[in-house]
Amino acid sequence: MKFKDLIDKNCFNIWRYNELYREPVQLKFRLSLGEGWTKEENFSKLGRKLNLPNFYLKREDLNPLGSFKVRGLAYQISRAWQNRKREFSISSTGNAALAAAALCHKANLKLFIFFHPRPKSKEKREKILKKIKSFNPEKIFLEKEPTKRCQEFSKAKKIYNLTPSSDIYSFEGFKSIGFEIFERILENEKLEDLAIFSFSSSGSSLIGMGESFRFLVAKNFLKKLPRFYPVKIDKIKRGVEIRKLVKESKGKILEILPKETKRAQDFLSCFKIKTSIEGICAFEGFLQVYKVKEIKNAIIILSGKKWDN
Repeated sequence: MKFKDLIDKNCFNIWRYNELYREPVQLKFRLSLGEGWTKEENFSKLGRKLNLPNFYLKREDLNPLGSFKVRGLAYQISRAWQNRKREFSISSTGNAALAAAALCHKANLKLFIFFHPRPKSKEKREKILKKIKSFNPEKIFLEKEPTKRCQEFSKAKKIYNLTPSSDIYSFEGFKSIGFEIFERILENEKLEDLAIFSFSSSGSSLIGMGESFRFLVAKNFLKKLPRFYPVKIDKIKRGVEIRKLVKESKGKILEILPKETKRAQDFLSCFKIKTSIEGICAFEGFLQVYKVKEIKNAIIILSGKKWDN
């Protein structure tokens, strides 16, 4: 059996891989904003001029609403809707709430959003809030402990909590990133050694990608896992699972501070790419370890767009 026999070849969003998810979603419940199937830009030729190994940039910043968060939430909300849930809550710093608001609005589902009253970037918050309000969420709360209050509210009101730390299905939609990388790069170009660099905070995106590659190895579509290099600023919430994936794939967790990213910003400027600080940190992680780890081929996930411009 070939990989293409397991997927919907005529679909070009996360539902291309519906039959590979833990719980497939019926067609009438599949919500989509056109997320997924983002391009992998090959900068290997330019990279060689800069003494870099072969690398691709996975342009998740080009997703609808500018973030890969929409992948995870499209699956979460669709699966829950299929299971008769019509009210949702989420604690978010911005992008996840925006994706949830757009998806819930599309299906006429209720959404309650919990934000911290003092964001790290006031300008970004204002832009995202304006966009969120255009989708008419049920209510937006400003709380000093938004994650805790969201959990309490959801439990009291019996509302489905979409916050990654509260939903075991939060990583499922992110499997689509791994399947896309396999289908469009690994399967075609037969790369034997690959390293994946991606920023991680909740851990859901890395866990989803890891699960997709574990499936591919188990089905003998791949010989081994890519090496995973999660890049963090603060503590990763699902650290046990991430450390297990990193150890299994022979990668490494990297801690990058925003003040250390000037070199990465300069490189990305050369490529005429503007991306979020998370994407810049992922690229900086690649720049810091490619020589030490003898990386031959790399994919750097640019997880979101830059809002502050």
